[in-house]
Amino acid sequence: MHVPKIFRSLYKRVNNLFSHPFQVYKREGAYFLLNKNTLMDDGIIKFKKYEDNLINHAKSIIEKNNIQYFFDIGANLGFYSVLLGKLPAIEKIVSFEPLPILFQQTSSNILINNLTPKWEGHNCALSDKKDRMELYYHPYFLGTSSLKKEWAGERATESTYVDVNVFDELVDINNKRCYLKIDVEGNEVEVIKGMRDFLSKNNVYMQIESTEKNMDSILNMISGMGYKLLDKHNLDFYISNIRNQS
Repeated sequence: MHVPKIFRSLYKRVNNLFSHPFQVYKREGAYFLLNKNTLMDDGIIKFKKYEDNLINHAKSIIEKNNIQYFFDIGANLGFYSVLLGKLPAIEKIVSFEPLPILFQQTSSNILINNLTPKWEGHNCALSDKKDRMELYYHPYFLGTSSLKKEWAGERATESTYVDVNVFDELVDINNKRCYLKIDVEGNEVEVIKGMRDFLSKNNVYMQIESTEKNMDSILNMISGMGYKLLDKHNLDFYISNIRNQS
């Protein structure tokens, strides 16, 4: 594939970190190191897009509501981190990804898109208590890795132990306008429990992939802080405490 001159040396350095399945592709106006041997990456390579309707919806929310911080919880390969992090309004990108190979991939995609100056990465999972837990996954279905074995299902043929942290112990900001994308394969209730201090101090818009049952638990937990369910696109629920939204 063709890589512009300014990226050639960087491409070589990044690509040397990985074995043959990884190559750099241009998608949605950005560059991505993709692994043809995983489901999500292979889809992006073949179809040249991924969740474009959700990403465009997120871009619209960020631009209309003057969002400053983007938090990517369950970053996978960093697709959202890069495409939303490139928006001029975003001052800070914070990505969380527990699976080491995906965290390295996210880091590389941030690097080759020149977003490192405003990026902060955490190679860990999030929950409501600090711990070290088993993460279940399948090498092809990396996007469905989960701390909950029953959620990962029978196709999760492998596991590894990962660090688990509490959002409120890692993030200390006040009165900021933030967008959170949360895709943690069944652990979203615990993640929200661990960020209640943050949610009470900031103006927040959340995109959460969840079930109806888990969403009911989340809304019961944070509705007293002014959070309301605004929209739903398939499995993604949109919640915010921002008043007078554009």
